[in-house]
Amino acid sequence: MTEIFQATEKIDVRRPASHIAASIARTFPDHIPLYICTVLFDAILFGILFIYGIAPDLRMGVTVVAGFFQFALIAVGLISLYELLRMYRAHENHAVLATLLRRMQERFSAGDRPGNIVHSLATLTPLMLAFTAFKNAIPYMNPFAWDAWLTQVDTHLGFGHAPWVLLQAVFGHPAITVLINIIYDGWFLVVLICTVWQGFSSQRSPVRLQFLLAYAIAWFAGGSLLALWFSSAGPCFYGHLNLGADPYAAQMAYLRGIGADWIWSLGVQDSLWQSFVRGGGAISGVSAMPSMHVTIAVLLALLGAATNRKQGLALGAFAFAIVIGSIHLAWHYAADGIAGIALALLFWWLAGHIARRWMARTAHQ
Repeated sequence: MTEIFQATEKIDVRRPASHIAASIARTFPDHIPLYICTVLFDAILFGILFIYGIAPDLRMGVTVVAGFFQFALIAVGLISLYELLRMYRAHENHAVLATLLRRMQERFSAGDRPGNIVHSLATLTPLMLAFTAFKNAIPYMNPFAWDAWLTQVDTHLGFGHAPWVLLQAVFGHPAITVLINIIYDGWFLVVLICTVWQGFSSQRSPVRLQFLLAYAIAWFAGGSLLALWFSSAGPCFYGHLNLGADPYAAQMAYLRGIGADWIWSLGVQDSLWQSFVRGGGAISGVSAMPSMHVTIAVLLALLGAATNRKQGLALGAFAFAIVIGSIHLAWHYAADGIAGIALALLFWWLAGHIARRWMARTAHQ
């Protein structure tokens, strides 16, 4: 305990505090478009819920936000371990705690990271709370009505065959399906990592703002408004919709044959449907069209490509796996994924246009 007090006494908090305040003020103009999006999008989404007389269910949003902060704490712990390892390899054995605290302080106060962190959290947190509350209410505002039509579209896309049947010929092996499931269920973690990577960056750049704006627009326009208009449940829930013979029964039988212990998506699908039946829950929100898994994965691929070639290839391969998994694991119709890809390209272009013009303007102020 004495060592902790001695370590903290050696850190001058006055300079970091002034640096943080200056960074927050300096980076605020960069984030004005993001603040405008958050205020506007939240007002529209909560306004629609009010018109329908639906009280916002924030449980899913709280779960998502809590997961983000848990991930952030884990990341801080891993960075601390990395710094300790560096100190050990450099034989820095004197005043270890003081050195570690100083290095962590330097990391989190580097460049404009303090301001970027504050503004990213201040905008994206209320946006995700609004999105999750809205997503949970979609089937109550507009009951599922597009699943039969989307099934027909998929049949046309597959030239008379359901796309999942065509994919089954290539990926329909338990080991491959399990691998696809692991990648697909890892989507949330990859999104968290990339969001922190950009949101908590020490740099100010048009690409960073472009990604954050595209990210916000995607959840609002794609995951909320379009999802409300094209209200649909998805192949895994088709059998619950009383639409006649279930064209996805064989697909679900194959997945359940492998078992929920291996195909974790099955447990999530069951939890989502039970939450829908109950009227909400910590894991809730049934909506297929468009596929936000695909939309966000493609945005990540575009971000990677705009950063460097290796990251672009890695995130591009990840996006491809998400597209395949969305169909193969019965989460989405092929049409959902195609729409998701098109929307990602549109949102990325629109956000890039705004970001470049805005950053050029703020650079001269």
